[in-house]
Amino acid sequence: MQAEQNQDQSPPILEDLNQLRIAIPFNCVRCSYDLLGLSGDTDCPECGQPVRVSIYETIDPATKRLAQLPKPKVIGNMLPLIVISFFISALWASVGAAVVSSHFASFGTLHLRLRDTECFTLALAFAFLTVCFSIPILKVNRNEHFEGCNRGLLLIGVGSICWTVSMLLAMLFVRKEIHSQDLEIVLYDTIFPAVSGVILFIGFKLFIPRIGIRSRAFRQAQVSRQRMNDLLIAVVVICFGRILMAMNQVDSNTYTFGSIIMIMGMSLILVGLGYTVWNTLWIRKSLISPPPSIQELVRPID
Repeated sequence: MQAEQNQDQSPPILEDLNQLRIAIPFNCVRCSYDLLGLSGDTDCPECGQPVRVSIYETIDPATKRLAQLPKPKVIGNMLPLIVISFFISALWASVGAAVVSSHFASFGTLHLRLRDTECFTLALAFAFLTVCFSIPILKVNRNEHFEGCNRGLLLIGVGSICWTVSMLLAMLFVRKEIHSQDLEIVLYDTIFPAVSGVILFIGFKLFIPRIGIRSRAFRQAQVSRQRMNDLLIAVVVICFGRILMAMNQVDSNTYTFGSIIMIMGMSLILVGLGYTVWNTLWIRKSLISPPPSIQELVRPID
């Protein structure tokens, strides 16, 4: 009885595959063997994986019901580049903020002495790339509106510009060599970048899930899909830790506690951005090479 119920609940695409053959180049999901010309009801000659399993795990009927995106390749290529460039910029900004706090950083046996201006200059360069990569998507949005995505795109554009300006201000301000405990420098090396980052994260939160529904991997991911709320909380943690450092002496326990909190917050953001890059690469794959429909994939056997 239970077997009959399971059979009744089987997806329609898995029925009558013995009358159909693979009509386009199509790889087995297990071993990547080309299944072109094989019956849909047979097994892969290379690894024995049922062809119907490869069909079921490849096609994505949900995406076929969505409205056509304008210039999907532009969106698919630019979105990961925006996140990657921002990730690298945030990485150098984090190093720069740490250098401002400790005046120098030494890495292992290399003993590399980093200057805060160099770190923020690199952060500024990649921040500028973030703006450049945002422009093509904003142009597409101007000509063809994304349903429900306009606000997210606007925040991404505004956030990337604000982030670039904050990196420029930080780079210029640290040249004055103000003491790291001065609250004024906290505005430039932490607060302004934090506000800009919040704007960007909210933009990502509104835009990426909307586009992500076109990716089966993104929709099905639970553990590895980054939640932007976690990054927003991490920004607050960073600001709190940096303020504690600015209000206390270097040799105090509170200063040490603040530095630990700040490093933890930075680490959470960098890890979260790494996951976001991974998520956008899923989306890119689905936009650049969308899965075929069942009508495109199989044809009746002659």
